[in-house]
Amino acid sequence: MIQAILVDVPAREPHHSVYVVLLNSEVLAKEKKFRDANPNCVPGWPCLYVGQTGKTPEQRLEDHKRGYKSNKYAEKYGVRLALEFLERANPMTYDQSCAEEERLWCFLVGAGSAAAVVVARRI
Repeated sequence: MIQAILVDVPAREPHHSVYVVLLNSEVLAKEKKFRDANPNCVPGWPCLYVGQTGKTPEQRLEDHKRGYKSNKYAEKYGVRLALEFLERANPMTYDQSCAEEERLWCFLVGAGSAAAVVVARRI
């Protein structure tokens, strides 16, 4: 007779983060695709990139800046992390971070910022 052994597997701790990168405002003048994607941006308001990662925001920004799995706007125009735009504390689960990334991007664009995001489920 075979007996089943039940083992409690601990739930994985949330380790994903949402982050915001402040972009140099030159991105609007030099990148037509970025400018066209943000027709309602308010002049003088920040240009931003919103992302989510399983790394720390600091590690992910370093990756962007060195061109590793980077977004071209964050790589070329990224100035610094702009975590002051976050409304929810990191870390969170993967599903929470995906939802928060899109929610935050929608909020920032709706408020008048020029922002880029890559949301895989949209493509």
